[in-house]
Amino acid sequence: MNTLQHLFSLGAVAFAMAMFSACASAEGETNKTEPNAAYFWSGIALECTAKDTELNLPRPTVTARALALVHIAAYDAWTRYDERARPVYLNNVARVPKTDTFEREKAISIGYAYARTLYTYFPDSRVEIMNTLYDLGLEFNNYSLDPNTPEGIGNLAARSVIESHRNDLSNQFAWPPYHDFTNYKPVNRYDSITDPSRWYPKPFTDNNGQPYLIDCLTPHWHWVTPFALERANQFRPAPPPSLESDTLLNETREVVQLHANLSDADKALVEFMRDGPSSVQQAGHWLIFARHLSQRDQHSIDDDVKMQLLVTVTAHDAFIACWDAKMHYDFARPQALVHHFFANDSLTGWMGKGKGWGRITGSEWRPYSPANFLCPPFPSYPSGHSAVSGACAEALKRFKGNDRFDYEVTLMPGALTEPDATGDEVTLRFETLSETAERAGRSRVLGGYHIEADNQAGLKLGREVAQVTCDRYFRLLEGRP
Repeated sequence: MNTLQHLFSLGAVAFAMAMFSACASAEGETNKTEPNAAYFWSGIALECTAKDTELNLPRPTVTARALALVHIAAYDAWTRYDERARPVYLNNVARVPKTDTFEREKAISIGYAYARTLYTYFPDSRVEIMNTLYDLGLEFNNYSLDPNTPEGIGNLAARSVIESHRNDLSNQFAWPPYHDFTNYKPVNRYDSITDPSRWYPKPFTDNNGQPYLIDCLTPHWHWVTPFALERANQFRPAPPPSLESDTLLNETREVVQLHANLSDADKALVEFMRDGPSSVQQAGHWLIFARHLSQRDQHSIDDDVKMQLLVTVTAHDAFIACWDAKMHYDFARPQALVHHFFANDSLTGWMGKGKGWGRITGSEWRPYSPANFLCPPFPSYPSGHSAVSGACAEALKRFKGNDRFDYEVTLMPGALTEPDATGDEVTLRFETLSETAERAGRSRVLGGYHIEADNQAGLKLGREVAQVTCDRYFRLLEGRP
């Protein structure tokens, strides 16, 4: 069972019509027995993200940007139905007066904003997006830009976002899409290491047993236009530990020791935070966590539009800041560090699918991952999981006004890494948002993808990013410049 199946059951069409007919029965009162339009469409966005991962391998920077822009469009459409919120991009469109159809029109506007942006940012899901609109009784071919209609407001909101980010240096509309324009080249080759402290691509193995390499993912991402950051290096962390330091040696040794003694709960945590073949990446993962808060607290459409905007733009900016540091320091992954420090030592490590743990040499050590995606294809410092988790946890705390999370998930340990694994299921419980961020970061050390320095720098960076995204966000909500 993949991550999406564990975390939510969308059933999109089954409740779609009920959702759109759940209009306000009185001013300010919303039917809370059905998912609202914002919750519904965020689920569609997550399904699109999962499909993108399946077809294009994990692209956490790309999908974080897409989710942020989709939710900016939905928010901008929603502001026309709010008394004071200021849009991000949608200018010169009047606010909608309240009528008997006000809530339904709001849902329709948001739906069109979602559909148009999803269609642009997730092209592999275009058929599903079109069908979703049709199943809702809405015409995909209604391209009206009339600001006096709900369809026109949604279309205008989507168009303003798409055009504002057409040249945001993500390189989405280039060929191939999102390709690097910085001409980044690793210092090392995978078979010729000149600087063990620097990153290099590791050979993965496809389903036919053939090795392949993946180039560094989006090395140019620190140039992408953020939501709130003044510049990508605004909170750049201090350098990672040097190759000659006791700190780096000890933290690399810690990874080996933790890895040799993974409990079932550790494996479950590693896999839960890593996701599997249908991963929604870190931004999507925290959007799922936000959806849990929505269900727990019975959010209205207004609550969800606002919360989903905050969590997605915060993840987007966290990735931009994180990629600035990653590409600036170009730091090695633990796999390379273990090979350097302990190449000829006898270690206990995971030997691969179906082989379990046993004695290996340091030069054979590997993370706890399937061979077809052994390790993230980009530099290590700081951890992206930690940065996004630290950022999104902080943002959600500020949105909700408290740290309470009350989340749990039950998993079969090893199911994503060792599909034939058997044993007892493990229930992971997350009491607070802060704890969830800490455990997300720590899971990357347990899995062998990061050392603790990566984790701590990422968490700190993310929390700093959240401060500026929250500041701009609350100014927008309050209508302040």
